[in-house]
Amino acid sequence: MGTRTSRRNLYKPTPPSETGWGSTVNSDNWDVMDKVGDVMNYRRLGTTQDRWYAAGVVDAHALTTVAPTANVLRAFPFIVPYNTTLDRIAINVTTLTSGNQRLGIYADDGNCHPGALLLDAGVVTTGTTGVKTITINQAITVGTLLWLALVGDAAPTLRAIPSSAGIPIVGYDNTLGTDAGIGWTVTYTYAVLPATWPTAGESVITAAAAQPAVFVRASA
Repeated sequence: MGTRTSRRNLYKPTPPSETGWGSTVNSDNWDVMDKVGDVMNYRRLGTTQDRWYAAGVVDAHALTTVAPTANVLRAFPFIVPYNTTLDRIAINVTTLTSGNQRLGIYADDGNCHPGALLLDAGVVTTGTTGVKTITINQAITVGTLLWLALVGDAAPTLRAIPSSAGIPIVGYDNTLGTDAGIGWTVTYTYAVLPATWPTAGESVITAAAAQPAVFVRASA
C-alpha cells in the first residue's frame, strides 16, 4: 500500500524492494510537486507570505469599491486549493462610516449554497479607513467549497469585486439573461452570524454590480 502527500493528496506508491525507485520518486518528486504549485495557490514555500486573497473573484486585476447596504448578510464562494489553515480574515475600508462589519465563514450545504456556520470571526470597526483584520485559526481541506460572509450595521465604502469578475457559481436564472449568480444574500439585522444560513427571503447576488470583497490569508 502506498501513502499520499499532505496537501494535494497525490498517491505515492510503495517502492519495489529490489529497485528503490519509488523512494526517489516519492521523496524527490511527489513531495516536491506537492509544494511547488503553492506559489500559484495562495502561498510560497517557507514562512507565511503576507498576501491576501478575495472570495468570489475569477478574473480581476484591479478591484473597485462599493458601499454595501447595512443589515444585509452576504456570502461569496471560496474554493480551497490545498490543505492549510487560514490565519486572517479581513476587509478594506476605503471611505469610513462609523459602524461595524462582522465577518465569518460558512460551509457549503452540497448545493452551491451556504449551510452551517464554520466560523463567526468577530467584528471590525469601520470608523477609520484601511485594512481591518481579524486573527483566526480555521483549518480547511483541499477541494472544499466555502462561503466567506459579512454583515454590517452601517454602509462604509469597501474594496470590492468588480461586477464582471465574480465566479458564476450559482448559474443563470430561467430567463437565461446576462447576469450570472455569484453569491447569496438575505436581509439580516446586524448581530452574531446565524448558525445556519437563513433561507427565508434570500436571493442570489448577480454580477450586475460590484460586491464587497472579503479577504483571507493562508498560514502555511
